[in-house]
Amino acid sequence: MIEILKMIILGIVQGITEFLPISSSGHLIVFENLLGLEEPGLFVAQMLHFGTFLSVFIVFWKDIKNIIIEFFKMIISIFKREKFSLNGTQKMGLNIIIASIPTAIIAFGFEDSFKVYYENLKFVAIMFLVTAFLLFIIDKGKKGHKSSESLSYFGAFAIGSVQGIAILPGISRSGSTIFAGSQLGLKKSEAARFSFLMSLPATFGAFIFGIKDVVVAGEAISFSFPLIIGMVVAAVVGIVSIKFLINLLNKNKMSYFSIYLVIIALITFVMG
Repeated sequence: MIEILKMIILGIVQGITEFLPISSSGHLIVFENLLGLEEPGLFVAQMLHFGTFLSVFIVFWKDIKNIIIEFFKMIISIFKREKFSLNGTQKMGLNIIIASIPTAIIAFGFEDSFKVYYENLKFVAIMFLVTAFLLFIIDKGKKGHKSSESLSYFGAFAIGSVQGIAILPGISRSGSTIFAGSQLGLKKSEAARFSFLMSLPATFGAFIFGIKDVVVAGEAISFSFPLIIGMVVAAVVGIVSIKFLINLLNKNKMSYFSIYLVIIALITFVMG
């Protein structure tokens, strides 16, 4: 029973911090250093991440299905050498691929360089403040009106670059990429939509490499009942968190998260 309760708590934390713009990596560091909490095992952590991966799949299933169908239609047309023009859904699929390129380059090229910052609480505090500022600008800055389908290839590459930089602890992936999308003229809800769809290749890739690390470390792979409960909780809480975030975006209330991040930044800086 204690193990089930532990997994439920971990699932709730994963579902909230993964999608709300408060930086899951930053909070993990704070919890570990200031509260003495230990990170779950590699396999448990990867499966909880997979639970939140499913959250995005469920919320945006219609978009994902259409993108996959239209992408294969495009490939078939190319092989048949048929004349065609890209529709909005096909361009969205290409933009997700384009956005994933700089994310992968930064993640793999600078991962070791960025690791040193995970041990610096004062740096994490500063990044919390940076995220707080970005969220404030989302509320108070210019309002875009473009749809995700109209995003340029350069815009997709730029947002993907921001997603790569968000591996820094304290920088929220969702918050920073939604900020980038809104600054490129996307409607806030559309910026969120592209942000979450764009996260799927990166999240799945990180999951695959995470499982590889589990195998290399020789850690036991066991799908226990408590772990399955934790995954389900992470997925359900993730779905609620995504819808909650989009609702606050539409109501221009991202500054609520800004206030929270300023408080947690001050606490982290002082304790660091």
